[in-house]
Amino acid sequence: MVPRSRLYPLIVLHGAACLILLAVVWGAILAGLYIHRAYHLRTSQALAVTLADATAQHMTAALTDIDKTSQALRRAYLRDPANFDRFLRDTDAPQVIFPTFQVSVINAAGFLAYSSGQPVTAPVDLRDRLHYRYHLTSATDDLYVSRVVIGRVSNTQSLQFTRKIIDDAGTFKGVIVLSVAHDYFVQFLRSVAIPPDGLVALIGSDGWLRARVNSLDTGVNSVPPSLFETPLQDAPFLDAKRPSAGLYDMPASLEGVQRIGAYQRLAVYPLTVLVMLSREEVNAVSRDILGPFLGGGLLLSGILILGTLLGLRLILKREAAITAMAQREAQLRDLANNDVLTGIANRRYFIDRASVEIARSLRHRRPLALAMLDLDHFKRINDHYGHAGGDAVLQEVVRRIRARLRREDLIGRLGGEEFAILLPETEIEGALTALDLIRLLIAESPFLLPDGQQVQVTVSIGVADLKTEAGYAPEDLDQLMKRADEALYAAKRGGRNRVILDVGPSPFTPHPTKPNPLG
Repeated sequence: MVPRSRLYPLIVLHGAACLILLAVVWGAILAGLYIHRAYHLRTSQALAVTLADATAQHMTAALTDIDKTSQALRRAYLRDPANFDRFLRDTDAPQVIFPTFQVSVINAAGFLAYSSGQPVTAPVDLRDRLHYRYHLTSATDDLYVSRVVIGRVSNTQSLQFTRKIIDDAGTFKGVIVLSVAHDYFVQFLRSVAIPPDGLVALIGSDGWLRARVNSLDTGVNSVPPSLFETPLQDAPFLDAKRPSAGLYDMPASLEGVQRIGAYQRLAVYPLTVLVMLSREEVNAVSRDILGPFLGGGLLLSGILILGTLLGLRLILKREAAITAMAQREAQLRDLANNDVLTGIANRRYFIDRASVEIARSLRHRRPLALAMLDLDHFKRINDHYGHAGGDAVLQEVVRRIRARLRREDLIGRLGGEEFAILLPETEIEGALTALDLIRLLIAESPFLLPDGQQVQVTVSIGVADLKTEAGYAPEDLDQLMKRADEALYAAKRGGRNRVILDVGPSPFTPHPTKPNPLG
């Protein structure tokens, strides 16, 4: 039996040790909850930034197509107004890109002159439309994106994309109007994978909402009408002096839900993509782990507290190590297979994939074409605009090439400004047509560099088709690339900005068998 004189000090000592350990454990639990909440908040904000940036890029590409179409239709109308309807009906580009297109023309006086929806049989006064008043008074020739409006002819909700019509003398002739159904943009935003009770919205620089989708919405146009009736105010993305991308806390007064998220202004058009996540959902993860933390703290009180705490630390370290290892493996796989600058296949991965495709085509006697593509005078671009300009040109070239390729086609960067394109299951006639469309797409419009300058870019392309018919000696990838490379140099020598086909080898003719002199 322990003497009482020693018992009290032991009780005090163990009691103090227990209190210290409990303080350490609960302090660690509270700190862990705080760190986890802060970490999840940062993770959610990073997700919102990524979604906003990706959505803005896709939206910019869509609006660029709309703008190009509006300019093409404007030129057609100026060239021959009387036959504009025939031109529009013979041209299927708008319907292919945006099936919900409607084209209208407002004359200089502000009345409807043409509508693809139905013939104009009575005067329709459009002088009160904001886009008409904008183009009438504006000295600039730019794309105007309207608020959500109800069409006077179609009687449907739409966004209207307009440009002024001016003749060669600079005289205002009216406005070309491309109306895209509001549902198109709702469906566009609905494709963004936002978490529960999150939302993604498209907002104009004037603060007016263009489109908005909540993850809980089920209808096509389930946005409260009041959101289209008043502009958003005092938001950082409405201030042109603020950064074009950033974080944003949405007040709960707007929809009764407090949200956090990110915005990304479009570089060319007066629109901002807003991706917002419910703060309640973000905090819910922290609340979900609150019970286990408290229960574990109670369980760990006593003699097991220190050992369990060490075990918890080991588990946390192990999970962190596994996560870090998985991230490193994913990064290594990406670096091993993809070109860092353009995101397409690098030389090694392209050669591996192409070799497999060539072997398959030879085995099954299926057509295949290989093209070597090289940018013309790329050194001049690098020398004049710097490496940043050169990198931007390479990235835009890849984007335009991808726009014309199928899912099964393969593009790889072999080095510098040289690319290779593999077209499986493609006869040479189809390959030449597709590659010439790529050449035209690259050359038809200048490239916009990060500093605002523009540069005209052309490419030369050499093509070789795999001979799989009987009578031809089998070719490997090196031989096919050599033929395509020779055609590429022929395109360079022929003046550049062209597609040249390598005629290929002649059919293999075996030597006649000589008689055996030995009988």
